Amino acid sequence: MDGVQHGKFAISLDGMGSFSERFPRVVFVNLSDGAADAARIARYLKDEAGRIGVRTEDREFSAHLTIGRAKHTMDADRILEFIKSAADVEFGSFECDRIALLESKITEAGPEYTELHSKILG
Repeated sequence: MDGVQHGKFAISLDGMGSFSERFPRVVFVNLSDGAADAARIARYLKDEAGRIGVRTEDREFSAHLTIGRAKHTMDADRILEFIKSAADVEFGSFECDRIALLESKITEAGPEYTELHSKILG
């Protein structure tokens, strides 16, 4: 992570989505501005992880901000309707000036996140 050579960059959040059209378990906000920068950083980190023997995912990186998870998809139609209703909503923007590696543990009470390492972008 310390090898990332990238400056600060702007991120804009707009519209919503889900990784599944039928069973929307993960609801997210799209990154419009900043998605290419985030993808470059993710590609570098994935390559470095693979270089030291860490198994990485084959799926393509998708720049997004997760805002909710559904344990059950009984209300899939309502969730999809909510996502569609926010398709054109602009949620705001901010400057990304650091990246962090988080450990995620799923518990009965919900996910718990622990920051393992971070790097200031400059």
